[in-house]
Amino acid sequence: MLIPDARHPQVSVAAAEQAAAIGVDLRQETWHSQTRFDPKRAVFHYEHVNPVSQIATALASADSVGAMVQTLSDGLRLAWITKDEDARLTALGYRHKRPDPDAAYAEAGVVLLPPLPDPVMIDPMG
Repeated sequence: MLIPDARHPQVSVAAAEQAAAIGVDLRQETWHSQTRFDPKRAVFHYEHVNPVSQIATALASADSVGAMVQTLSDGLRLAWITKDEDARLTALGYRHKRPDPDAAYAEAGVVLLPPLPDPVMIDPMG
């Protein structure tokens, strides 16, 4: 949950279409692998759906460890979108502030596909 590579990102419809044209499944990719299929990071944008600053603010006001874990579980959403979609979010004032991320994406015309299920994490303690 805390490691972005341990969660599958969502992918916008537009990004999925562009990636499919070059034989890439963005649901399986991370920011670290991006330069393999998008060498200059010019086409795709790996995005925190809930901006990190909002997650940090929520963590700072959490009153228990359980609340912190829940904040991270709910708030850590990653998505691949196109650079054009990112520009639309920014133009609408949603670069760093998104009180309702889903509404911001809808307003910008960004449609996210459902994510793959998160990989099963094996508990080393049993």
